[in-house]
Formats: sequence, structure tokens, C-alpha cells
Amino acid sequence: MKIIKFLTISFVLAVSSNVWADNVFVVALEKGDSSTPAPVTRNTAAVYQMLQQQAGSTAPIMIHAHLIKRFINQKHCGRIVFWLEQPESKHAWPQIGGEFNICEDGFPPWRICQDHPADLVPPDATCSDGKPSIDTPEVRAAIEESLKQGALSREQVRQQLLNQYHRGKDSQ
Repeated sequence: MKIIKFLTISFVLAVSSNVWADNVFVVALEKGDSSTPAPVTRNTAAVYQMLQQQAGSTAPIMIHAHLIKRFINQKHCGRIVFWLEQPESKHAWPQIGGEFNICEDGFPPWRICQDHPADLVPPDATCSDGKPSIDTPEVRAAIEESLKQGALSREQVRQQLLNQYHRGKDSQ
């Protein structure tokens, strides 16, 4: 299980460097499905090689993204699920992936302030009362549904990233 968590974290870090215009997640949001060759980095090359060995094929490892839900109140945003796959060998690794909310501009959906719940604000906004903005009810419901189905929370992912970082520093 530790190796899968490490692979997922390394994969997410590599994917996050994609240019938004060609981003597999934005394309899936717009078209429903998308896949592209997984970006090869120093951290992911060995992962992809291991997956190719598992699959018995040297065909490229792909990122596949699928639109789970388009938001009603922010039509340009939705929830995406993604995983690694190798279509040529018919292998998929859903445990190396995840879900998140994204908009067509590549940023998260806009949020609300508790004191003005009808007004959308940018994702990183601080509200007039000094508190951070919060997810809209629609976005919160999508997150809660994913958590019920076993997805990791932001805090769980953050903690795993921190643990992996500290393990890497300890082994140096």
C-alpha cells in the first residue's frame, strides 16, 4: 500500500506541471473523456517502467481523465476522475489517480463567503469578515460524495505528501 501511495503522489506532482491549454483534465471537462501520454519525469520514469513490466508491454503509459459531473451553478466547472492506463495491454491502475474539481481555465471552482453565500469569489479569496472563502454547496456535495466512495480528503493527501517528503529527507 505504501508503494501505491508514493506512486500516486509522484504521478499527481508530474501531472500538475502540464500546460492548462492542453491539459488532459480540462479536455475531459470539455469533452467528457481524454487521455494523453503520462509525463515522464525523474520521479515517474521508474514508476512507468514498473507498470509496463506489470502489463508485459513497453507501450506508453497514459493518463485517462473522465468527467464525473458538470456543476450546474458553475457550468464551466466540474468534477474529474483520473487514472493511469496502458490501452494497448488493456491494463489500468485506478489506484494511481484520484478525483478533483476543475474549471475550463484550469483553476478550481469559485467559492462563497459565509456572510454573502449568493456571491461567488475566486478560490483564494479572503472574505470581508477576514475568513477564507468556502466551497459552494454544490462543490461541497461533490466532494462529500467522493469521500463516501473512498476518495482521500485534501488533508489526507497533504499529509501523505508531507510524510513522503520527510521520508525522502530522512533517507538522504
